[in-house]
Amino acid sequence: MRVVLTNLSNELFLESRLRLNASARQFGIPEVNSYDIGAIRSTPFYAANKAVLDNPRGLGYWLWKPYIILETMNRVEEGDIVVYSDSGIEFTAPLDPLIELCVQKEPVVLFANGNLRNSMWTKRDCFILMNLDRKKYWRGIQCDGSFALFRKSRETIQFLNEFLTYCCDERIISDMPNTMGKKNLPDFIEHRHDQSILSLLACHYQLPYYRIPTQYGNHYKMPAWRVPGEFNQVNQYLNRPVDFYAAAPFVNSPYGQLLDHHRLKKGPAAKAVKSGVFANLPVRIKRKVYHSWVWIDEHLLNG
Repeated sequence: MRVVLTNLSNELFLESRLRLNASARQFGIPEVNSYDIGAIRSTPFYAANKAVLDNPRGLGYWLWKPYIILETMNRVEEGDIVVYSDSGIEFTAPLDPLIELCVQKEPVVLFANGNLRNSMWTKRDCFILMNLDRKKYWRGIQCDGSFALFRKSRETIQFLNEFLTYCCDERIISDMPNTMGKKNLPDFIEHRHDQSILSLLACHYQLPYYRIPTQYGNHYKMPAWRVPGEFNQVNQYLNRPVDFYAAAPFVNSPYGQLLDHHRLKKGPAAKAVKSGVFANLPVRIKRKVYHSWVWIDEHLLNG
């Protein structure tokens, strides 16, 4: 069985991508299919999707992600594993526990993005145009699109092709305003592009989530895997340390931190979504009221 890492970057993340590739080889993954964005721009895929791929955000809203995963799939055999990783990640330990999960249990191994709901990070057109505009999908948890494993099979290829098809629809993947006549949900913050699409597909196909093996998953460790003084925060939106762990850890994830998600690049850092207590206070109050209603609907009204 082969395990192959794939990734992509431009010049800003080149040094980080090279570090990622070196760390993968150090920890037991010698095969790397690593792309520069310029290589994508010489393909028929780019010509067909130029309107999306020319957008600077995510080098085209990360549309290239399912494309490079499928391209790497074409180079391997049935049962081999393709690992996708953002370039701003570095391996800090072998991926053996995750590879075992992918071999023994799940042909598609995805990881939860803390406790963040799809309704907060998915624009309404994405729900509607994927025919998934229902409570189940609004209230589903976002996956973390920065890292995933895929075992080659007919079902996995079908899943990835569906992922790519939705990503190619500018109305679904981009930040363009909704066109389907419905407003975003009350707690909406910002669209998450390919990650939103992947999250809805995961919910649709009832794929289990595992604990993200970066520092951002430490909060959800089982007790046996916790390390005193380690990085610990509830989610990447709140972005502040806590001194407690999740009451409901990921019992399906018996491994420690395996990756460092450092996001280092050349040039100015990207602007983060603000989460200050007094920033956009009316919106925050509206979001809080909506979350209270969701809790009542789920726990008291069996919504």
